[in-house]
Amino acid sequence: MNKFNLLKYLSKWKYLIFAVCVLGALIVYKYAMYNQEYTASTVISYTGQNAADGKTPSGDDIDVTEIYSAAVITNVLEDLNLNIGADAIRSKCKVTEIIPPDEEVKKQALLEAGEEYTYFPTDYVVSFSVGSEYSQDFARTVLDSIIKNYFATYGEKYINQQTLPNNNVRGTDGQYDYIERVEILDAWALNISDYLAAKKETQPNYRSAETGYSFSDLYEIYKSYIDYDIPQIYSLILEQEVTGDKETLIKKYQSDISTYELDLQNMEEKINDLNDLITKYSDKNKEGVEYHYGTQSDEGNDASDYILKNVYDEWNQEDGHVQSETTYDTLINEYVDIETEKEKLEVDLEHKKKLLAVFTDGAQSDDMSNKDEIEQSLEELSQKLGDMYSSVSTTVDEYNQYIGAYNVSTLSSISTSEKINVRMYIVLAIIIFFFGGCIGAIILGRSKDFLDYIMYTDRKTGLPNRAMCDIEIEKYAADKLKDSFVFLLIKLDNLKYVNDKGGREAGDALLKVFGKVLKRAASSYGFVGYNGSDQFIGMFEECTVQRAEDFKQYLEELVHYHNVQTPNVTMQVSVAVSETNSEQIYDIRKLMGATFRKASAQQPRREAENKSEDKKEENKDNK
Repeated sequence: MNKFNLLKYLSKWKYLIFAVCVLGALIVYKYAMYNQEYTASTVISYTGQNAADGKTPSGDDIDVTEIYSAAVITNVLEDLNLNIGADAIRSKCKVTEIIPPDEEVKKQALLEAGEEYTYFPTDYVVSFSVGSEYSQDFARTVLDSIIKNYFATYGEKYINQQTLPNNNVRGTDGQYDYIERVEILDAWALNISDYLAAKKETQPNYRSAETGYSFSDLYEIYKSYIDYDIPQIYSLILEQEVTGDKETLIKKYQSDISTYELDLQNMEEKINDLNDLITKYSDKNKEGVEYHYGTQSDEGNDASDYILKNVYDEWNQEDGHVQSETTYDTLINEYVDIETEKEKLEVDLEHKKKLLAVFTDGAQSDDMSNKDEIEQSLEELSQKLGDMYSSVSTTVDEYNQYIGAYNVSTLSSISTSEKINVRMYIVLAIIIFFFGGCIGAIILGRSKDFLDYIMYTDRKTGLPNRAMCDIEIEKYAADKLKDSFVFLLIKLDNLKYVNDKGGREAGDALLKVFGKVLKRAASSYGFVGYNGSDQFIGMFEECTVQRAEDFKQYLEELVHYHNVQTPNVTMQVSVAVSETNSEQIYDIRKLMGATFRKASAQQPRREAENKSEDKKEENKDNK
């Protein structure tokens, strides 16, 4: 069997080794990416005045779960235009408190001493994780949006504590008449104006970096809508008495007036009842002694007969003042509230009556140009109010982030990390599968050597057997031979004599020795094999006639050296050579035929030499 040749095996199976490495790396890559997770994280710190006590600026408890609350995540989805469920984002968010080492030592000491320990963390790690279907940039972008929206929500809820009214501009065109649409726009603009008026008083110096507006600027813009744009449309509608459906509008006003009058009647009854109750209360209040002690008086009246009995005092421990409230205060406040509501309702009632009179007494305008003008004015106003609301909303959101950042700050920029180092996994996979492929190549190579030895190696000579010679011949028979191809027929001429004289064992021993000599001689030339009997063949590619003669001479030298060293086991060899160029034969079988003919021509001379050698041997034996 062939000797172990590592480089030969690796070279022969190099493509298999490469394929194993690629396949292994691909499998590991798929596995790593399937289990991959990207995590974006940052550190936030609550810096408000009461943060160390676990409180927000408004006095509420700090709740870090609000960072990934439904409201915050919904805003994130809108900002990034993501088509993902809010729960899918929330489930991947995590907030971890950071406790300083010295605080841990303090905690341990207090607990060992049996004392109570309370600590409110102010620093937290906020992280967001995604699977391999997303990228690191996606995780970073989402976390950045979460932090920004949380700052805005925190500022609005715990510092600003004023909510911007919703946008009610759109969606009223097909449901209301012209005058009703103006009233809706007017009421909504007033709500926004009131909100901005309060903000400009508390934040006169704030200006948005994104919109460029201050709260004062926005207030003045809305004030101009209320003072000029809206009254102008009112005037057009009332002067020209333009309606979309006059009959329906009149019915609405009549229904509203009836409702208002009924509400006023109910309010009058409530006011009268409250007035009577307050009067009785005042009368009973004069009997202070009965009220104060809450017991029977000298006249035998029980204190429970008096209205003024429910009095409670509340001690304010911060400023030391006593807050007192009685049912009398409650009655007065309720009376004032109802009176105020009544006055507003009376104003609305008078307004409805005037509008009803306008559209009832006058004739409906059928001039389409008037309607088109009013419709266009309403559309333009709605568009301006809607666009300006976007600026207001952006300014307020930025302001909420601004004030939120003053009380919650980020201590580090957002960083991203991988759960699995894919590159390292791939490198390790390539190394492992490379060595695995090499081991496989060695096993395959040695297995082939073993099979070749079993099937295609002659046991006596150690050379390829006749079956292997036939395989090699068929390989060359498939195509035309190339130039400088040599076929050799090598004969062990004295094999028959040795067999006859010493028996088969002696002949086998001679074949074994010659097999080693021939294998050594042809190691750098090409294929040689045992073709049966006393014949050996050789096939050398890219071999000139001269190189073939060199081989022949080298083989004869090795045979001569062997004969000198072991005169009791001598070898007699003849070699016939045919080369494609010199013979002008490019078919393997024809080239073999030419070689065999040359060998046959040399046979008489070799037989004569063999007889001469035999006589010499006999003479030696006789002596």
